[in-house]
Amino acid sequence: MNTLTASLVLFCMLWATASTASDKEADEDLNARLLAGSCYGCHAATPGQPGGQQGAMPDLSYLSVAEVSARLKEYRERRRPATVMSRIASGYSDREIEQLAKHFGRASP
Repeated sequence: MNTLTASLVLFCMLWATASTASDKEADEDLNARLLAGSCYGCHAATPGQPGGQQGAMPDLSYLSVAEVSARLKEYRERRRPATVMSRIASGYSDREIEQLAKHFGRASP
């Protein structure tokens, strides 16, 4: 195999790996947005503005990714008092909770 062919093969392998990582990130983002769609009925869709109807639940934008994740897991495990959130969170896997946390939570400083 000559140097040009080897370089071309290496380039294609690296490109395919980068493309796969990018596709996976896009899939994760799409899944998070789909999961989050049902949250907007009660929580703010736009930071700083109430979501849903009057008296709706608080906006989540002030929470960090870690806080959103921890709270959802607490709801799921019934360690945090709730009426509806425990039932909702019980349907989420750890992976889905992490996706939602990244979607709603703010990045830590």
